Amino acid sequence: MDPAIKYRGKTFNDDDISFIKGLIAENPESSRFALSKMLCREWNWVQPNGALKDVVCRGFMLQLHRAGQIQLPERKRPPLNPFGKRKKPEVVHIQQKPLLGSLKSIIT
Repeated sequence: MDPAIKYRGKTFNDDDISFIKGLIAENPESSRFALSKMLCREWNWVQPNGALKDVVCRGFMLQLHRAGQIQLPERKRPPLNPFGKRKKPEVVHIQQKPLLGSLKSIIT
């Protein structure tokens, strides 16, 4: 493994990867979502407003998984897509006949 892995401005080493592997091993029934939240809490990986950086963390863990560095559990559910089930807007019919005359005659 490389001595250091960079992700979004942070540098991670072999000890960090080993920690993640241990976290996964200690929580075999946990989802990727739950694991990312646990890791954020352990590393105090939070946004300025105090919210966990779990989306960034999941992205990092997925990158490690795809590179063969860690083995994530199978996805338990597909990612939510709020646009997939949205209601299509109604068709708006607009009068499209050309206006004839001067602008002054149309406004008054």
